[in-house]
Amino acid sequence: MSRGEINNKNIEIFQETGTLDPDERRFTCVLCGKPACIDESYSNQGKNLICWDCKNTRFQDSETAYRWIEGKVGDDCIID
Repeated sequence: MSRGEINNKNIEIFQETGTLDPDERRFTCVLCGKPACIDESYSNQGKNLICWDCKNTRFQDSETAYRWIEGKVGDDCIID
């Protein structure tokens, strides 16, 4: 599944379930593809959802991760 497809699915799931059962791994990290739950991820209502591991290892700092999730900075801020 592409990042765009994962993103669309996460948004759809969030719209259907919101934060109900926050420990259930019903989402997918758009960067690593691993299952994620609301309590252990960051997103903008499901958009650009990333897991804790990716937030902590793929971005210079939390502020950059949040700006990426909000679409304020591009993919060039992601550390490979």
